[in-house]
Formats: sequence, structure tokens, C-alpha cells
Amino acid sequence: MSMLTPEMFEIVGPDQKEAEIIARPTTTYWQDVWRRLKSNKVAMGSLIFIGLLLIMAIIGPYLNEYSYSDQVLELKNSPPGQEYWFGSDTLGRDLFTRVWMGARMSLAVGFTIAFIVLVIGILYGGIAGLVGGWVDEIMMRIIEILSGVPFVLYVILLMVIMNDFFQMKGSSFTTILFAMSIIYWIPMARLVRGQILSLKEQDYVLAAQTLGASPMRILLKHVIPNIMGPILVYLTLTIPEAIFTEAWLSFLGLGVSAPFASWGTLASDGAKALRSYPWQLFFPALFISITILAFNLFGDGLRDALDPRTRK
Repeated sequence: MSMLTPEMFEIVGPDQKEAEIIARPTTTYWQDVWRRLKSNKVAMGSLIFIGLLLIMAIIGPYLNEYSYSDQVLELKNSPPGQEYWFGSDTLGRDLFTRVWMGARMSLAVGFTIAFIVLVIGILYGGIAGLVGGWVDEIMMRIIEILSGVPFVLYVILLMVIMNDFFQMKGSSFTTILFAMSIIYWIPMARLVRGQILSLKEQDYVLAAQTLGASPMRILLKHVIPNIMGPILVYLTLTIPEAIFTEAWLSFLGLGVSAPFASWGTLASDGAKALRSYPWQLFFPALFISITILAFNLFGDGLRDALDPRTRK
């Protein structure tokens, strides 16, 4: 048998140098989230629409010569055309301008409520979940009490209080905002509390406690960054819910007072003249529907992008 020599063997597969070559640069978690979100065409299309909607809410009322409160009775109930792009209402006011003023009001409600939910929900649920014990029990009982009162009753009671004690006559945007702020943070607080209960026994939290970190520092520096995924997804779904709630309350006559307008008040006014002048209802209802759809589609895409199980 002849002697075996190295020249008689052939290396199969990559050699040592090829094995050390990095095929693609490493990415952080949030960079990978953005990459997967960009690959979701439906979510990105929704995000672009939301951006255009915000731009139009700012500049839309200034694109023609009419103010949201200008009344031209000679041109009342005019159909969409060159004079009035979206038509006019029963008082001769330009619906195009009023729709974009309504967009300001409705989007302001949505984003303001989302900010309040983010701050109060994280702090309340974070303290309840991190401290635990009798503090958690008391805080959860408070949430149950607030959840037991119907939302419409909150609004009616606040309107009575503000009218009688603060002399704020009629429906008020501030009243709606305050009433929604009272209870909209509750689901967020429950979500944060549940997430923290599952994370508080992790090694990095116990290590921070051992080093003497305060509960607030542990909450803000260690726990919250690790539960931002569910929080962001819930926020994107809170905005359309708040917009729809405001539109629903305004449709019932509990929203902003004239001459101000929101999509809900415009839909309420348009519904009264639906058979004769359908465009007065069509445009506000259209923007309510596609805005809520866009936020929900973007929220679904963001949820998929934040899911670590789909990371490649």
C-alpha cells in the first residue's frame, strides 16, 4: 500500500478564510424591524397615506379662498364642482375646507390621546407590575372601578360639570378630550403590567435591583425598552380608535361646537341631507373610513415587523 500524502486529498467546502467572510453586515434589532417594515408594501403605503393626510390637514384649509366658517347662502347645497371642490353644506360653507379643518380636529384627538395613553399607561402599569404586592392590588382595583362606568356617562357627567361650574356652554373639544383621557390609558396599563410581570424575574432586572437601582430607573432603563414592541403596536391601533370614538360622539351631538368641525360633526350634518345632497356625507365618511383603515393596516405591518419570530 502506497503512502498517503496531503496532495492526494481535496478540501470540500469553504476553507478557513472563506468561512470567516461575513456574508452581509450585522444589523441591530430596530434596523431589522425597519427593513422588514419597508418590505411590507401595504404597511408602507398606509404610512405614506398617513403622512400625506397630515400634510393636507396643515395646508388643506389654505388651498382655496374660502374659510371654514364663510357662509354663502346663495350657493348653499352646491354639488362638487369648480366653485366648491367637495360641494357646499346647507349654510353655503365650503366642504373642502371644512373636511381638512375636521382632519385637524380628528387627528389632534387621535395623537393627543395616544400620547396620554403612552405616558399614563406606561407609568401606571409599570409601577403596578414592578412594585407588586398590595400596591398592585389597589391600583388594579382602581382600574376596575374606572372600567365599570360607561364611557358615554363619563362624557355627559363631564359636560354637566363643565357647564355648571366652569361656565363652558355647549359641547366642548376639551370635554371630549378629557373624557377619553380618563379611560383610554387603562388597556395600555394592563398591557404594560402583564409584560412587566413576565420580565421582572429576568436576570438583568434582578442584577439591577442587587446593584441598588431604584424601581423607576429599572422601569425606564431596563424594562420599558424591552417591551416597546407591543407598546408601539398598541399605540398605532389607539389612534384610529380615538378618531372613531370622537367621530361617533360628534355624530351624536356630543362633539365640538359650531362653527368648528370634525369629521364626526360633518358626517352628522351630512346624514340629515343624505337623500338630497349625498356628497355632504360622502366626503367626511370617506376620510374617516380610509384613515382608520390606513392606521390599522400600518399597525398590522408594524406588529409583523416587530415580531422577533419572523426575524431572519
